[in-house]
Amino acid sequence: GRTRFENKVTVGPVNWDGVRLAAATAREYSGDVNFPIFANGGIEYFSDVQKCFDETLCSGVMSSESLLENPGIFDEQNIVSGRNTLERQLQYADTYLDYCTIFPPLPGSLGIKGGSYNVAKSHLFKILHRYLEEQPDLRTWLGNQECCTILQARALMCDLRSRYSTLDEEQLKMKTSWKDDNSWYRRHRQSNASAAENTEPVSLEERKKLAKLRIQALREQRLSRA
Repeated sequence: GRTRFENKVTVGPVNWDGVRLAAATAREYSGDVNFPIFANGGIEYFSDVQKCFDETLCSGVMSSESLLENPGIFDEQNIVSGRNTLERQLQYADTYLDYCTIFPPLPGSLGIKGGSYNVAKSHLFKILHRYLEEQPDLRTWLGNQECCTILQARALMCDLRSRYSTLDEEQLKMKTSWKDDNSWYRRHRQSNASAAENTEPVSLEERKKLAKLRIQALREQRLSRA
């Protein structure tokens, strides 16, 4: 649903019309009206799944960015409270660490600095993104090389939970973590929208250069947190 240039920091709105055209073209050339085509892009909530089916006429729907934060996106949920959202994300993180303990990506990943433990940290950053953005000291600690075991990650999650434990529902919904714009899925949207409003149209080559600069800035920022 997007071009190969609309990725990460250059992400744009999904183009389901383009997906529908691609699906229709593939079926026409294959001679099979049931030729399987999967749509990918624009799935932020469970309700978007049916919308995507309706607008693209595809056989199946995929998700990538949203799924990294909310692994249960294809399970219809009715999350209407800040407390339930927080507990859901902490439960996802806790379950993920259980799997990391039972099925470590590579031998040694549960206690050796660096290595495949970085995979576990990467997923925790995504699952807990909206809350870690509110708690920069925990975000920095998770990215620190000294935070290198499952036990340390669990301790961080306990600390995170305790920081919200005394807040009532009204207080939780006043936090930036409750707002959709602070999700992992939308992490680049606000800055991209502001940039689009305040800049003149640029050529494809200029956009490539700007994208490389943004990617480099993100890498440097990530390294500074390590």
